[in-house]
Amino acid sequence: MKCFGASLRARLNIIILRGTMCELTVYILKGNSREKAMEGVVKIMAKNDKVLLEGIFGDSTEIEGRLADVDIMNQSANIIAN
Repeated sequence: MKCFGASLRARLNIIILRGTMCELTVYILKGNSREKAMEGVVKIMAKNDKVLLEGIFGDSTEIEGRLADVDIMNQSANIIAN
């Protein structure tokens, strides 16, 4: 990792300590509430006004809304409900 700065090395170490998989917990934002939609998400596809979530075991769910943000460091994503 010679070509990376110390800050990036520190971030990579945090990711390695947390685990090697990047599974996300996805939440639905409705007004002031935040509801867990799915855990173990490995693929997110946003199309029109829907977001398709696919889990590590092949399970899936479709949510009406739009993708607000994805935070890999905190292993979470937020969808704003329609």
